[in-house]
Amino acid sequence: MNKKYIVEVIERETKEVIKHFEFDNYRKADHVEEGLLRQSNLEKFDVVMRCE
Repeated sequence: MNKKYIVEVIERETKEVIKHFEFDNYRKADHVEEGLLRQSNLEKFDVVMRCE
């Protein structure tokens, strides 16, 4: 069974998922998460990575 790595951008106030990405590869998911965390326009959002 393959693991799925999920990266989500969540609005802090409403807890609504704004963007949802799924990857089979941890390195790709980590790269996307790091890129999102570096963006200055995401101050009001949380970036979360989880594994299923």
